[in-house]
Amino acid sequence: MIIEFTLVLISIFLTFYLSHSLNFGSVRASGFVTILSWIVFTILNQSMAIDFDNYLKIIFGASFIGMSSIQKNSPLRLLFAGTFFYGIILFIHPFIAIQGGSLGFCAFLSMVITSRRNIDKA
Repeated sequence: MIIEFTLVLISIFLTFYLSHSLNFGSVRASGFVTILSWIVFTILNQSMAIDFDNYLKIIFGASFIGMSSIQKNSPLRLLFAGTFFYGIILFIHPFIAIQGGSLGFCAFLSMVITSRRNIDKA
């Protein structure tokens, strides 16, 4: 669980950083993080007998949160969105996983939840 949550946060902040600080653009940053993760896990999978498919799904879904606008989000808001995303992935995603776009829906739901709260003014 801790590994998965850490991967969520790394994916969110790496995508956000690549998109806004290095001007990758949000789609390229998300794709880069996902492909880089796939390469790393493919290499690790040859030396370890662990199924990394779940990790790759979580990284891909979390990268959608990192694609969000810099004008609307702060690092604190992204942290809360990542926390909600991980909770949604754990408890709700198993019921909607057969539907297309379920990872994007989970990311969208976590961003809607955090955008409705005045987190940055604390």
